[in-house]
Amino acid sequence: MALGKQFKLIWNGAMVEATVKRVAIDIINKGLFMIETTAKQLCPVGVSGELRAKITKEIDESKLEGRAGENVIYAPYVEFGTGIHAEGGKGRKTPWVYKTSRGWFFTHGNVPQPYMRPAYERNYKQIIAMFDAVFK
Repeated sequence: MALGKQFKLIWNGAMVEATVKRVAIDIINKGLFMIETTAKQLCPVGVSGELRAKITKEIDESKLEGRAGENVIYAPYVEFGTGIHAEGGKGRKTPWVYKTSRGWFFTHGNVPQPYMRPAYERNYKQIIAMFDAVFK
């Protein structure tokens, strides 16, 4: 063993950090795509198809976070139900009437038609497996 030899240590931390972040963002994007695709398959389609069409995904790369969902005012009513049919008994307990351009309607509410939560649940294990395969 030669004591006179010198070794040079090179720090590649910034490059490693950038690579890890890029890989994590790629997995997040793939996972969100899986959830978005499944949600669109499960989503009930009304006359306009607006709810299904507005299901999208977005990623905040600075926080390594992602979100799949929609920005439609009635989406929670579809997912969780309304009136006497609302999940957990959280809906209105009495029937009601409402008016649209097509006339007056009487209702007890609508049954839940979950699509976002099942989409997440169906893909969760596979998304975690993608992270485990790379980062374990």
